[in-house]
Parts: sequence; structure tokens; C-alpha cells
Amino acid sequence: MASAPSRADAIFSPCCSDLKLNQGGVSNAILKAGGTAIQRECNTKAPNGIKAGEVLVTTGGQLKCQYVLHGVYYEWSDGHEKCKKMLRTLVSNTLQTAHTNNVTSLAFPALGAGKRAIPPRVVAKVMLDVFKTFSSQYPDTPLRDIRVVLRYDNDKGAQAFLEVLQSWRASLQLVSKVTTKEGIVISLCKSALADQQVDVIVNTPGRHLQLRCGAVSISLLNVAGKALQDECKQKAPNGIEFGETVTTFGGNLKCDVVVHGACCEWAEGPDKCKEVMRKIVSNSLMEAHRRNKKSVAFPSIGTGHRKFPPNLVATVMLEEVVKFSQNNPRTSVKDVRFVVYPNDHETTQGVLSSDFELLLSVCDPIGR
Repeated sequence: MASAPSRADAIFSPCCSDLKLNQGGVSNAILKAGGTAIQRECNTKAPNGIKAGEVLVTTGGQLKCQYVLHGVYYEWSDGHEKCKKMLRTLVSNTLQTAHTNNVTSLAFPALGAGKRAIPPRVVAKVMLDVFKTFSSQYPDTPLRDIRVVLRYDNDKGAQAFLEVLQSWRASLQLVSKVTTKEGIVISLCKSALADQQVDVIVNTPGRHLQLRCGAVSISLLNVAGKALQDECKQKAPNGIEFGETVTTFGGNLKCDVVVHGACCEWAEGPDKCKEVMRKIVSNSLMEAHRRNKKSVAFPSIGTGHRKFPPNLVATVMLEEVVKFSQNNPRTSVKDVRFVVYPNDHETTQGVLSSDFELLLSVCDPIGR
């Protein structure tokens, strides 16, 4: 699997058996973007609709793809084993249809969301198992690029695919860079944060801004010099609330400014920690935007002694950058880096690095 660029040869559209595309979330979005010609072609090719497991091929209309592959499957309430079997059949038939039509790249949504209510873990397991089986059965297929496009507000879906993909790690073609529709490059960098040559470096100390606590803060202070701590004390003598930020100059670092975002401990609870992470990322990006800066480097927030779950950190940070990109299409910020320490594979930093790569591999920030 690879990350999804701006277009694919074919898109899979889950639909109702009567092929009324305006009745489903994904199919209605495809209808609106691709035009009514897609619906007319469905009506012409299958006036009586299609059965569960069958796949109908139409052109892409005004979409940036050659084909739309329409398919029907069951709801979870129809019976769990029956639903899983039909989902497996449909995904397999879709891949074989793409193969027969010489499709080289195919994009799926995360199937089973919405009214079908199939658990994300079941969807991930079934889809990825079928992908793996197809790859083994058709080693010479022209279909070399299969993508699962997840919304960035679908935390459960993203986590489910990540968990299943852990066992696939050795066979995945992982990527470390994607570009949002608005032009922000999001990349994974394996280096010391203090070595980054960017406009803005983000630091995540505690709320009292004591830079002699925490590995990231200490490393930045050692390079930047004492003035970094002095300016923090001057601007926030009583500290700041979790999620709030203070901006200082970069001292001897290879950056213009450092944005210090106060981070809490995991003991504060998952909801609180997610909120704090979102605020730190959002506030830091907005500060870079206000200062007309181009490049921002983030550490892996909370994954050291604070014990934040790495896959949660990866998901939340990526989601916030994409939201910022969508909400600020003309921003000066064009280069956002997630920095993890290199060669630290035995710690959560190594796990986080893999999770970022996996997320970038299965999630398309352009596809919504």
C-alpha cells in the first residue's frame, strides 16, 4: 500500500442495490463531484440494480479518475458472519474487476461506516486480508497501488487499520511525506529536534515552562542558550495553562522562533490529553501563520515520560495539521515536520515513527 496522491485510476463507491447514488454518503459525494452522467450510466447498465457482492463499472464523469466501481454489501445487523463473508466477497470482486480493466491504482473508503455499522476492526481485518490474498494470487497484476482513504476525524477507523497493519510492517511500502490539497507538505523527519533548520521549532515543556525538565526542552535549551529560559520567565512568570503557548526567539538554534506549548501528563486522562495536543498543534501553526513563517518542526508530543500512546499522538497531530490547512488555504506555512529521534527503535519513539508512516500510508489528507 502507498500513500494516496491527488488521483487514482479507479474509486470504489459503496451503494444501495437499486444504484440510487444519492442514497449513500460516499456514493452521493461521488455523484455530486462526478456529475449525473455517472447515475445515468448506472441506470443504463443495470436498470434493475445489482446484487450484494456484485460490482458495476462506470466511467468517472467529472472526477479525476477513469472508473468508478460500484458495489453492494450487507449491514452488520444482517448477521455478523454473513456480513463479513459478503464484505470479503465484494472487496475481492472489486480487486478482480480492477485487475481485468487494467487499473493500476484503486482507492477504497473505509467500508462499513455509517448505517451499516460494521466495527472498524472487522472492516480493517477483512479488507487487508483480501488485499494480501489478492497480491499473492496475482503477482503480475497491473494493480500496484491500493489505498484506503480515511477521514481524519475517524480516530477509531485509523486506529483499527494501524493495529492490523502492525503485522504487515515488513511488507508495506511506507512513505514519510504527503501534501495536502492546499499545498502543505507534511513529513516525518528522523533527527534531533534541535538540529532542524526551520522557521519555527515547537517545544512542549510543562505549564511552568521549566526547560531543564524533559528531554526535548533540555536539548533545545542546551543549543539555544540560557536566553531561551530567561525569555520564557519574562513572558510568563507564573507559567501558562495546558495547551497555551509562549513564543521566544530561537537563540543559537537554527530557527527564528520557538513556540513553547504547555503539555500535561497522561494521568490527566485521554480526553484532556487529546484536547491539549490539539491546542498545542493548532496554536503553534497559527503563530507561524501570523508571523508569516513557512516551516514548522514539531516533536512527538507527550511520548516520552508523559506516556502518551504513540498512535493517538500520530493521529491527532496529523488531523490538526490537515484542519489547519483546510481552514487557512492561503497560509504562508508550507512545510510541517514531525521530528522523531533517529535509530531509537526500542522505545516509543521508534513505534511513533512507524505509526506516522503507517498513517501516512493509509490516510489521504486530500480525500475527504
